[in-house]
Amino acid sequence: MRLLIYGGTFNPPHLGHIDALSCAAASLSADRCIVVPAGIPPHKALPAFGVYACYLETSGGIFPAVVNVGRHPTLPEGHVTVEAHVLDEFLSLYGRNVRLTFLKFMRPEQKFDSIETLRAQIAHDADDCRAYFAQLQ
Repeated sequence: MRLLIYGGTFNPPHLGHIDALSCAAASLSADRCIVVPAGIPPHKALPAFGVYACYLETSGGIFPAVVNVGRHPTLPEGHVTVEAHVLDEFLSLYGRNVRLTFLKFMRPEQKFDSIETLRAQIAHDADDCRAYFAQLQ
């Protein structure tokens, strides 16, 4: 008996998965198929809410960045965002594709009492990320 094990994220499952499975089973002359879901697709997964030291990759290079993942509890917008700030470089990246490589979790998301406190923490987060990248070199 020929067994085909078909794995993937299947989130959500759709007819394309069934078509691909049928083609694979036919081309391999499989007698039986087992479908193994692999969880959340990597392109849909988010890390825990908070601040991270990351590398940001563009067509122009790879740059150290501080990244916030979350809901902005101090200035609530309601939806989850991923915001990247390239450290010590000015890059116009609006509308461009980038790749983030998450290196280190710096701190969890938190709510601040004022905009001024938030701004001070953002500056502190950037300094902490600079220090982290300095020790990598």
